[in-house]
Amino acid sequence: MACSELVLREARAIPPLPGKTRTKKRAMKIGIVEDQKLFRDLISKVCREDLECTVEFEACRGVDAILQIARSTPEIVLLDLRLADIDGFTVIDYTRASGIETRYLVVSCYCSEYAVHRCEQSGISGFIDKYTGMVKQLRDAISAIAGGKCYFCETFQNTRINQRLNPKSFLKLLSYSEQNVLSLLGAGHDDGSIASILGISHGTVEGHRSNLMRKLNLESTAKLIIFAINHEVQLFRPAEVQSRKRTHQPLPFGALVDMPRGHK
Repeated sequence: MACSELVLREARAIPPLPGKTRTKKRAMKIGIVEDQKLFRDLISKVCREDLECTVEFEACRGVDAILQIARSTPEIVLLDLRLADIDGFTVIDYTRASGIETRYLVVSCYCSEYAVHRCEQSGISGFIDKYTGMVKQLRDAISAIAGGKCYFCETFQNTRINQRLNPKSFLKLLSYSEQNVLSLLGAGHDDGSIASILGISHGTVEGHRSNLMRKLNLESTAKLIIFAINHEVQLFRPAEVQSRKRTHQPLPFGALVDMPRGHK
């Protein structure tokens, strides 16, 4: 059975929240960023009808989401990590660097060690698994975040615990810069392209690549690429905007369209 059918069946199986128990309160402002229409419609339905939130906008592209977030300043943004143009982390980094305060609830099927690591770096307020009990998790997560708490699904928490307990996790072995280089290698960039993207010299890239092979005990660049793909490191843009966040300077907006991304 297709995932879309499972999600629809799940949505129909869970009854709406009892109307008698609801108390009148200010509607929470929500933004939805999701490139799959089925999930976007389902999320919107749950937010509007069950949780009585005000959906300020719906977007399927990251660049459009950034503009909408700046205009409407929602209290919570429900955000997919993989979008058609830029990834969800770019949306978070850009809006935070621009001084926009909002809380992010990630709705994604990507829950690898690297994805969890990047989520923690980004300071999100919650994470729910798109394909595992999404409707109930969505209700619980929004309610928790609205109350000033965080919500992380069981899959996310298990991945985080396993990574922290594993002394040989590649995230503990590699530096911040080495992780960025590994991400771009996995996405198919050569040394010259990586140097240009990260603003470092060709020799520095070669040094990082050499360190990657040594630390990961891999014999060639080809095996580094396979490693990156197997660990889903290539799926997300490197987090080099962290340095801009500290100076509170946003990236040039026009540059977002040409940002590197991994394989879809």
